[in-house]
Amino acid sequence: MAPTLSCNKGIMKENSGAQVHQAPCDEDARKVAVSHLGSSDCTIRRYPTGLCHYVYEVVPKDEKPFVVRMSRSDLGGMLRSAQYWSEVLRPMGVPLPATLAANFDAQFPYMILERLDGRDLGEVYATLTPAIRKQAAQSVASWQLIAASLPEARGFGYAASFDDPQLLSSWVEVLDSQMDRTRSWMHTGGVGQLSMVDRVQELIHQERAYLDDIKPRPFLHDTTTKNVLVSERGVHGVVDIDDVCFGDRLYVLSLTNMTFISTRLDMDYITYWREAWSLSALQEKMLRLYTAAHCACFISELGLGFNKAAAPVDQVRKLFLEETFEALVSQ
Repeated sequence: MAPTLSCNKGIMKENSGAQVHQAPCDEDARKVAVSHLGSSDCTIRRYPTGLCHYVYEVVPKDEKPFVVRMSRSDLGGMLRSAQYWSEVLRPMGVPLPATLAANFDAQFPYMILERLDGRDLGEVYATLTPAIRKQAAQSVASWQLIAASLPEARGFGYAASFDDPQLLSSWVEVLDSQMDRTRSWMHTGGVGQLSMVDRVQELIHQERAYLDDIKPRPFLHDTTTKNVLVSERGVHGVVDIDDVCFGDRLYVLSLTNMTFISTRLDMDYITYWREAWSLSALQEKMLRLYTAAHCACFISELGLGFNKAAAPVDQVRKLFLEETFEALVSQ
């Protein structure tokens, strides 16, 4: 059986499927919306994206649209974490949507959120002007610096709070756990060579002095081509910050870099972000190696269906990713 994603988007643990939890449906979301409004005079539609939560846009007849974000009962902790980080980051200037109401103890925990304008960066990127692309990159880079100005945590990795017990003792452990996950997915899905992971892991470990110097500073790991809301008018905000990662903020830039490479988007956005952070030669090297690690993970995902039936492997995409990996590790 192919693994299904658990909903820690950073760690993305596998779920054995031993226990099945009931999920909310459209009618559950409508009940929450009607209760909040005090009226049934509204339209509601579910957003098609999202692995973990059930997210709906609600458009009342005479009021501003808002968003209902729901989860299964066993994942209510993620919404609590999202509210925690919203309360930390919004006052500092990270443009997350305001929380209008929430019930984390309901049968299906939910948050009611302000509806921000714009669409995911990846959906609209091809239509954006160079000026808006630069504004978006500089905005995300600045949000990351805001997050990095927060206190250090007790450890490294993806976490719901500064003292999350899941935090690890070093940044190297976080990277190794991510590469162990890639090996597991390659084994399960049958796509990719384990030697690829060994190769990039060895190259990363050769930079141990750099890695050991990383502090457990927070960064927003889920601001890639999703969750950053943009339109032709500019940048409108960021959504779905359920947790943060403590460690090297280059990791989110490298994941965004790999996503742009994979989807063959124009790379000027990545250039603007790199310039905003004024990367050193060593940081540029680490960016490349981190990107190679993500590339190996992208290859491993080709054999998995996650919470859908596995599709036949796209051999053209697989070859492109393999060539990309080789180019990244050979520089």
